[in-house]
Amino acid sequence: MSSLIKLVKRFAKTKSRLELVIILVALGLSLYAVYSFFNAKIAVLNIQGAIFSQELVPVLNALENLEKRTDVKAVVLRINSPGGGAPEIHEVYLKILKLRSTKPIVTSVDSTAASGAYYLSVATDYIFAKQSSDVGGIGVVAEIPEDL
Repeated sequence: MSSLIKLVKRFAKTKSRLELVIILVALGLSLYAVYSFFNAKIAVLNIQGAIFSQELVPVLNALENLEKRTDVKAVVLRINSPGGGAPEIHEVYLKILKLRSTKPIVTSVDSTAASGAYYLSVATDYIFAKQSSDVGGIGVVAEIPEDL
């Protein structure tokens, strides 16, 4: 703030038109930077429960929407999930990677980020979890056909 006061004092004393223009441009840019900083938003995307095909569309739509929004400067992925279907999880993983290329993303684990939910978490910049959270265990579900 003291820099702004010095700029205003200098503005009051200036006699050169060029210096006056430079000071006004600097003041305008400073005000715009302050406005942009306070107008920025951090979005929170909740992923709750198992992720299968019926839960996929809303999550993908939310990630696409967040990518398009210029007022959102960062995203918190709030996860409490045991995972889900492999194709669905991988599709969400790719969308998170795409969003991460434009905005920082962090994961906040509530109580569980297991299997596929952990896979989603590793696509983000950082993972934050409580000591009591269950995190990890990328695994595979195998089923043996009944006719064998």
